[in-house]
Amino acid sequence: MSFKRTLLGSAAGAAFAAGLALPASAQEDVAPINSGNVSLSVGFDVYSQYWFRGIDQGAEQRQGLQIQPYIDIAFDLWSYEDFSLAYYFGTWNSFTTAGDTGGNWYESDIYTGFSVGLPMSFAIDFGYTLLYNPSGGGTFSQEIYFGASYDDSGFWADNGIDQWSFGGFQPYVYVAYEAEGASDGTGSGQSDGTYVELGFEPGFELPFSPEDYPISFSIPVAFGFSLSDFYEFDNDGDGDFDDETFGFASVGLQFGVPLPFIPAEYGSWEATSGITFLFLADELADASGTGDDVAIYGNFGLSLSY
Repeated sequence: MSFKRTLLGSAAGAAFAAGLALPASAQEDVAPINSGNVSLSVGFDVYSQYWFRGIDQGAEQRQGLQIQPYIDIAFDLWSYEDFSLAYYFGTWNSFTTAGDTGGNWYESDIYTGFSVGLPMSFAIDFGYTLLYNPSGGGTFSQEIYFGASYDDSGFWADNGIDQWSFGGFQPYVYVAYEAEGASDGTGSGQSDGTYVELGFEPGFELPFSPEDYPISFSIPVAFGFSLSDFYEFDNDGDGDFDDETFGFASVGLQFGVPLPFIPAEYGSWEATSGITFLFLADELADASGTGDDVAIYGNFGLSLSY
């Protein structure tokens, strides 16, 4: 499973690392098409592999293609000066082309939460996620999550640093508490684990991009940790599960380009692609189906925002 791309915009979403945002200069070229208080985001991503917070999801999730559609609806409820409040809900799904007949629909998540805008470009996000396995007929886990992010693009712009339309480092922290079930994949059956992710994603615009098709790119970096009982392993074979603190580190390169040939009244469209390098802790590498401590996977996607 993964927390995908929805948190305030990762695995994930990534004002919290989930999606690839265009730099401010590219956004200025897009005419506003929705001035209301309801916004919609829908699309799909295709990955060559699917890992969840450094946890191997099985051979079928490392073979074939992993097709991951999503839809997210947000409501702007209130704003005053530098404060704002929005409510959102949505669903994220993962299908594998390598599954047996009837077993291709690996995961279906439902989430809901609130995002709060704060002064000085800070924001917090909190909510609930149900992670469900349609093929297996059971729930992976239920999580309560909290995140905080800082949009530092204004700081760099105010100090005259705008080379390649630099959009800042966009640091974030994300915490998920397992209220029911467990997602560590170790078979321990333990719940009440707490996962913490720290990350940032500097973004730029390629200077040689066509004027109508500004190509943005970002470098998402993330570190996953167990705050309590998330990465659990029976290292001694005695039935007692040890909690490992460090889980993984990842670094990627993601590209995005708007699709202005689609009329603005049909929303704002973007195509994305990229590659991710995943570095696993020894325990996670040993528990995976490959035993390798490095995984490399690519992705491409298409999204609509309105």
